[in-house]
Amino acid sequence: MADVYEIHPIDFEASLDVSACYCEWQGQFLFLKRCERKSQGGLWCVPAGKREKEESVIETALRELHEETGIIATKNLLSPIRILYVELPHVCFNYHMYHLVIPAKPTIVLDHDEHVDSCWLSLEEASRLPLVAGEKESLKFVTPRHR
Repeated sequence: MADVYEIHPIDFEASLDVSACYCEWQGQFLFLKRCERKSQGGLWCVPAGKREKEESVIETALRELHEETGIIATKNLLSPIRILYVELPHVCFNYHMYHLVIPAKPTIVLDHDEHVDSCWLSLEEASRLPLVAGEKESLKFVTPRHR
């Protein structure tokens, strides 16, 4: 269970930054199924990960996207969605959300140490998946851009 806040709570102290990339192709979004042996294994999420010291949060989103899916994007293609503040029982983090519209369906190359499956779904379909903590709450801030 996660507590997800839109406004930075007064007593909230994040120990890390996580960046996520909500990849959209023809009105559907990319979701990845986490490897069973990982934290929250067997659950679904978007490409995301922890910021490394030398990175900006947008660089984290780009790196994680490439590492987890093989998709290469540049900063100018990412649109910021918002920052959410996520509190789990063991950690608090700033969740930086980015949107990427992909013009052609890419081949997904999974890092099988991280994820075992991928799928493209509408946000409504994705909300019915077993999602990692906080993901369902995050989806309400994502607006499809496909026309």
